[in-house]
Amino acid sequence: MLSNISFKCAGACLLAALVLILTTFGCSGSGTPITPDVQEIKIISPVNNSEWGNPQGVWQVVFTPISFGVINDSNVDYVVNIDNHGIEVVKPPYGNNYKMLSVVVPKLEVGDHQLQLIATLFGRQIAKGTVIVTIPSDRELKIEIIEPNSTTSWDIGDTVEISWTSDGASTTDNYDVLLIHNEVEVHKLGHSEGTTLLKCEVPIVETPASSNFQIKVVVNDGMAETESEEFIIDYGPLSSLDVDYPSAVPVDTDFGITVTAKDQYDNTIVNYNTTIEISIAGATITPWTIGNGSTTGTWSNGTVTHDGYKLSSPGSIATLILIPPGQAIPVMLVQP
Repeated sequence: MLSNISFKCAGACLLAALVLILTTFGCSGSGTPITPDVQEIKIISPVNNSEWGNPQGVWQVVFTPISFGVINDSNVDYVVNIDNHGIEVVKPPYGNNYKMLSVVVPKLEVGDHQLQLIATLFGRQIAKGTVIVTIPSDRELKIEIIEPNSTTSWDIGDTVEISWTSDGASTTDNYDVLLIHNEVEVHKLGHSEGTTLLKCEVPIVETPASSNFQIKVVVNDGMAETESEEFIIDYGPLSSLDVDYPSAVPVDTDFGITVTAKDQYDNTIVNYNTTIEISIAGATITPWTIGNGSTTGTWSNGTVTHDGYKLSSPGSIATLILIPPGQAIPVMLVQP
């Protein structure tokens, strides 16, 4: 009785396996399994018969999408070989108009190498693409930064262009662009692949209004590098004043005003130290400035406070007007 049960179980398992094979690959009238045709994958990057400049590390292989008919693309596995040796795929294909996957490329010797992308379904090859790439002999790269230069002045928050020339470069060279202050890296501004131009936003720096900033461009993780001339990074011009003041001020009673200087990106201008004039419409205020040093407060990190103001007026409403150079900002003060 036990052997009969075992036989039935084995037969059921064999039947299930046969159904899985027929469902996956189909079967022709002659009994020959039907497998998908091996399609050609068009690899866009790296470009066939091109130089591949020091690609060691994580790199992207870009290719055009292919159609597998009724086969669900999620069941397709991709293998990448260099010279018939498999390399690690660290990120599966993604993208719509084109596909891109990330692989770990080992250090390659100078000369030609075959890179092959293979698509498999349940272990069976259904598509492949091949390109030949050349690792060039040691090249002499000469980099020169055009912008910024010694006449450049950037404002924090602005979008700027960094440009350089690269004699002896390959279209697959990659560049890291760094911001240097006093010979110390303070920000990585971006990464460029194959182009000698980078657009970026000027970051907030600890010591603006300084002329000892530089840009450093590094090619292929240290194959070559250079630094720009020193230039200035500063806050933008004064755009607004944040004012803190009491909502009601009795006549001839001391009260305080705090002012914070802001640029066009609402950054506090920490090095602002200009005296601001104060005038009153409908009242008289004394003193009539803020931020002129020991008399009406000293600027510190973009903010100044003075507590010794007085209003004298029979009116009930006064308009406090703070006047930095070329700008007036009204603030309402109510007198009970």
